[in-house]
Amino acid sequence: MTSPPVPCPCCAGTAWSDAIDKEGHRYVACDACGVVRLDPLPSAEEAGALYDEGYFTESTSGGYHDYLADEAIHRRNARRHLDRLERLGASPPRRLLEVGAAAGFLLDEARARGWEPVGVEIGPVAAHARDELGLTVHAELAAALRPDAPVDAVVMNQVLEHLTDPSATLEQVAEATAPGGVLTIETWDRHSAVARRLGDRWQQVTPPSVLWLFAGDDLRRLVESAGFEAVEVRVATKWVSVATVLGQSAGGSGVVRRIAGSRLGLVGLPYRLGDLVVVTARRR
Repeated sequence: MTSPPVPCPCCAGTAWSDAIDKEGHRYVACDACGVVRLDPLPSAEEAGALYDEGYFTESTSGGYHDYLADEAIHRRNARRHLDRLERLGASPPRRLLEVGAAAGFLLDEARARGWEPVGVEIGPVAAHARDELGLTVHAELAAALRPDAPVDAVVMNQVLEHLTDPSATLEQVAEATAPGGVLTIETWDRHSAVARRLGDRWQQVTPPSVLWLFAGDDLRRLVESAGFEAVEVRVATKWVSVATVLGQSAGGSGVVRRIAGSRLGLVGLPYRLGDLVVVTARRR
């Protein structure tokens, strides 16, 4: 039996053409708007299974050499994200939701500022947030949403490109966000100069974990169709560890592992290649 066509989350088109072949995986592009996706898309369960212990400790599927070891860097990035939310007028004490909370460092920083934080994370790294930091982090989005208590701010960092149905997730988030509430999304821009220049060698072309490759206009359509008003899409900077850079770009040779596991591996570097973007939006 033939599977039904996959609708594009940005324009609802159902015609797709070959775009990228890499490591035995195929990406296709929407004929109408150009959005790129992995083909076939995995089930939600199959996609979720990729974010196992190895993703956060062995760089598998484009993950991290040692996520917990990079705590200081993650917290530095978290403070920048929270500063952005507060510049947009979202301020504690209010409810903050993070989708893709990982070990809970952003949630912990938010709590310290007076926010009421709640997170969603499917990977085992969430145990750190729950057991070590005492945070509320659910395995499913529905469990984190309370109809009687809408959230006032939502953070989705490095998440959208991994979701099997990004439009449905954004709609679910919008329903749980108070009018005027703020959404920030950090993701990658396939129209950036570095992405166009590198093609299938671009670091974000990482099957099977990266399911979608978006651009600025795609992201605007996504958030607006979900019920938000796009405020801005702009190039962003984040800090990454030497270990993460080596783990994602240089493979797992013995030399790489030794450097990544040394003090040098913990050194933070500013990532400023122009392909990382932040979308800010407000609930209508």
